[in-house]
Amino acid sequence: MPTPADSASAERRAKRGRRNRSRTWKIALVVAAVLLISAIGIGTGFVVAAVSSLPALPTLDIQTSMSTTIYDRYGNPVRQLYGDYDRSPVPLSKIPQTLQEAFISVEDRRFYSHHGFDIIGIMRAVVNDALGHHIQGASTITQQLARMSFLQDTRFQRSIKRKVQELILAVELERRYSKQQILELYLNNVEFSHHAAGVQAAAQTYFGKNVWDLDLAEQAMIAGMVNAPSIYDPYTHMDQAKERQAVVLQAMVDQGYITQQQADQAKAEPLKLAPLQTTLDYPGVWYVDAVRQYLIQKYGADMVYHGGLKVYTALDMNIQTALEQAIHAQLDKNFPIKSGQDYVDMAGVFVKVDTGEIVAMVGGRKYDTEMPFNAATQAERQPGSAFKPIAVYVPAFEAGMSPGTVIDDVPTTIQLPNGDTYTPKNYDRKFRGLITIREAVALSVNVVAVKVLQMIGVDKGVQSALRFGITTLELQNPKVNDRNNPSFALGGLTHGVTPLELTMAYAALANNGVYCQPLMVLKVEDRYGNVLEENTPQRKQIVDPSVAYLMTNTLESVITEGTGTRENIGRPAAGKTGTTQNNTDAWFMGYTTDYAGGVWMGYHDERHPLGDNVFGGKQPGLVWKATMLAAEQGLPVRDWTQPSNIVSVPISTKSGLLPSPITPPAFIRNELFIAGTQPTQMDDVFVQKTVCAEHPNLLYQPGCTGCTPVTKVFIQRKVPWTPYTENGVTYVPEDASMEAPTATCTLADGMGTAPSNGSSPGP
Repeated sequence: MPTPADSASAERRAKRGRRNRSRTWKIALVVAAVLLISAIGIGTGFVVAAVSSLPALPTLDIQTSMSTTIYDRYGNPVRQLYGDYDRSPVPLSKIPQTLQEAFISVEDRRFYSHHGFDIIGIMRAVVNDALGHHIQGASTITQQLARMSFLQDTRFQRSIKRKVQELILAVELERRYSKQQILELYLNNVEFSHHAAGVQAAAQTYFGKNVWDLDLAEQAMIAGMVNAPSIYDPYTHMDQAKERQAVVLQAMVDQGYITQQQADQAKAEPLKLAPLQTTLDYPGVWYVDAVRQYLIQKYGADMVYHGGLKVYTALDMNIQTALEQAIHAQLDKNFPIKSGQDYVDMAGVFVKVDTGEIVAMVGGRKYDTEMPFNAATQAERQPGSAFKPIAVYVPAFEAGMSPGTVIDDVPTTIQLPNGDTYTPKNYDRKFRGLITIREAVALSVNVVAVKVLQMIGVDKGVQSALRFGITTLELQNPKVNDRNNPSFALGGLTHGVTPLELTMAYAALANNGVYCQPLMVLKVEDRYGNVLEENTPQRKQIVDPSVAYLMTNTLESVITEGTGTRENIGRPAAGKTGTTQNNTDAWFMGYTTDYAGGVWMGYHDERHPLGDNVFGGKQPGLVWKATMLAAEQGLPVRDWTQPSNIVSVPISTKSGLLPSPITPPAFIRNELFIAGTQPTQMDDVFVQKTVCAEHPNLLYQPGCTGCTPVTKVFIQRKVPWTPYTENGVTYVPEDASMEAPTATCTLADGMGTAPSNGSSPGP
C-alpha cells in the first residue's frame, strides 16, 4: 500500500498539473482575447473605411436621373433624350400591383418585413447557390436601390467594404423612406438592356406600351430580366427569357399573389415584342436633333440628359412624316447612295405662316450620327432664282413697279462700278422680248431680274433681303461684297442662304408682309412641372400688306402658268423655282395661306452638278407638293384677302399701259396695281403700219409696182436691241418678228432691202 511519502508526492504532482492546466487556459484566454480584439479592430477598420467613403448620411436623398421628353404640338411624346439610360419615372399608383408583386416575389419576398437586409434571404441564397439554383439574390430591394443610387462606381465589385456600405445605406434608406417610396424609387431606376431604366421605359422599349397597360405575362417577363438583363433579353435570348418568366410566375404562385391557373395562362401567352430601334434614324429625328442642340446650348447637357425636362414643340408628325417620305421617294430610287462617294442630298423646312412655328424639318436624307450637319439650318447654298422675289421684286413693287410693269428681255450688257461688264443669261438661252414682271417671274427670266434691280438700285435689294431675315450676306468685306455682286439679283451670293432663312422669308409674304421669328420650342418644364420658358410668336411688319399681296399674286402665276405647274395642289398657292448656274443647287419655295415650305437639293460638294434632268420645278417641287398636300388635308380652301387699295386694270402686256384701240386682244390682260400706280396712258408700243401684202417686211410706198397696200399692227420699241452671239449662234428676242419693218419698197419693182437695224425676224 502507498506510503505517506508516496501520497505526498502524488499530491504535489496533482497540484502541478492543476497549475499547468490553469496556466494553459489563461494563455488560451489571453490568446482568444487578443484574437477577438484583433478581429474587432479589423472589423472596425473595415466598417470605418466603408463608412468614411459613404455619402453624407444627413443629405442622403435620392435624385432620380430622368430622361427629357420631347412632345409634338398636340402633346404626344416623340422622343426621349437620355445619357446612358432612358428613364421615365411614374408614380407607384400607375404601376400595376401584380408587377410590384412580381418583383417582390423574385427579388425580395420579405420586402415588407425586413429593415433593409434579410438574414434569412442571405442564408437561403447561399444554399441555393450551392445547389446551383438562383431564384432570388441575397440583396434586398432596398440594398439594390442603395447600390444603384449611391454605389455606382463599385456596384460590380464583390468586396466586404462594398457589402458593408450597402447594408448601412439600406438601413438608412429604410429609416428615411416608407416601403412604398422605396419600391417606387426602385421600380423607376432598375436597369434593363437597350438603355432602358425603370419599368415604364422597359414597357415602352420591349412592348411599346405604357407600364399600366402591361398584362401579367409581360409583367413577369420584365420582372425576370432584372437579374441578368443581357441573358434574359427577349430580343436575343427568347428561350432563356421565357424560362425566367416561368420562374417569376411560379414564385408569385408560391407567395400567393396569383393562382396556378393564372400562371399557366401567362406562360402560354405568346409575347409580341415592339420593333427594336437599332439605328439612330427614326421619324422626326432631324427635328428632335435641332431641339436637342437648342436645349443643350441653353440648359447644358447634364440637364438635358438627366434633368427630366418636358419640352413641347411645334412639330406636326403628319407633316414631318410626309416630308421624310417624299424626300426618300425622290432620292432613293433615282439617286442611290454609293459607298465612298458624294451623294445627292435634300433638306426641307415647313412652317405655319401666321406664327413662324416650324412644323417639319429634314436636314438631310441620311442621319447616321447624333447631332450631324443639318443642311436645313446650317447649309449656306446659292438660292438661284428663288432669291428674286425677296431681293428684286418686293423692293421693285415698293418703288412703284407692279406685276404689269414691262421690261425688255433682250441681250443686255451692264457696266459695273469697277469698269467690268456683266451680260446676264436666261437659263434656257431664250430672249422673250417685251414681257411683264408677272411673266418674267412665272418663267424665271434672269435678264429682267437683273435689269429691274439695276433700275431700283442694288442697295434696295440688299436692304430688302436683310428685312426678310437673311443673315448670310457679305457686306463688310471690301474685296468680296454682295452690294457689288453683279449676280446678286439671280441669287449668286458670296455665302448663299440656308433653307430655314429662305423659308421664313417666304412665310412673311404669305403672312401679309408680317415676318415671324422661327419657333420650334413652345414650352419647357422641369421635372416638377415648373415652367422654365414659354415662347410665343414674335411678329414684325416688314412689308406693306399691299406689296406682299402683289408679290403673292405674282408668285401664284409660277404654279398656274410658269415653271412650277407640276406643283399645282388644287387650291390657292404661290411658289418659286430656283436652279443655280451649272445646276449645282435646285430649290422650290412655296406657300399657301396656312403653311410655307422650302426644299433644297444638291451635292455636298458645291462644284458637283446635279445633271440636266434636275431642276427646282421637278424633284424639290414634287417633295414640296407631297408635303403640302399632307399639311393642307382637311383644311378649308382659302385665298388671300385682297387689300382694299388693290385695283384691277386691263393693260397691254407689251407696254404695261392701258390698251389702245389697236392693241391685239391676245396681249390684253387684267393686272393688279396698288391704287395710284395704275397706268393712265394708252398703249404706245403697238402701232399700225401699211406694208406690202406681197412683202410684209416692207413698208408700202404709193406707186410701188406689184405691191398691194395692207394695214397691220406691229410693235415698235423705244430702245432698239442688239443681237447676242454665243458659240456661233445668234440670239434675238422672240417678239422680233412682231416689230414694224423699217425698209420701204422701191417704186420700180416693189422690192426693198432688208433692214439692218436688228429688227429682222429671228431664227
